[in-house]
Amino acid sequence: FHRWYTLARYVEPDSGRLDAHLWQTIARAWRTIENWLADHLPAILGTLGEPAKPGGADGLAQIASRPLRYILAVHNGQTIALDQVLLDGDTDRARTLQDDIVLGCLGGYSAYDHVVCMRMHPRARSLKLMRKLDGRISLVCDAGALDLFAANFRFDRLVGADPLGGVWVQCRGRQGLQWM
Repeated sequence: FHRWYTLARYVEPDSGRLDAHLWQTIARAWRTIENWLADHLPAILGTLGEPAKPGGADGLAQIASRPLRYILAVHNGQTIALDQVLLDGDTDRARTLQDDIVLGCLGGYSAYDHVVCMRMHPRARSLKLMRKLDGRISLVCDAGALDLFAANFRFDRLVGADPLGGVWVQCRGRQGLQWM
């Protein structure tokens, strides 16, 4: 009982009401992903972040989507040097880190000179990106404001979760959000 109570206070800091089935499903999925990455792509496994903190401006309590809160309670995105360098606008340094393009854990594709590789961003970086994009694209759907949690390295494909647990994609050059 103490273990579940502690977990509930961590991932549900406001209410303490843990959805045990959802938590077990997400924790099991993360174990499967971690085991596969350890066997096949250890470089990507090494980019997975520590659990997100429950409080603070970028903490779990600020995330409206329960599934996203639980996902980030296991791994708070990925730490890939290229992403921060690109957000900072340092194109010279970005050239030296171009192999980092393929380290996204959410998959991707490549066709000729067009590469898309999606990665999870730590909560603090997602908030920084949302502030940077504010006004340029809409991150709001019928269910409310989206919590951005993933993007490709060019930041022209953005993935966010709505308060009801839906996942949406915003692609540069396309009008509106697309539900996944």
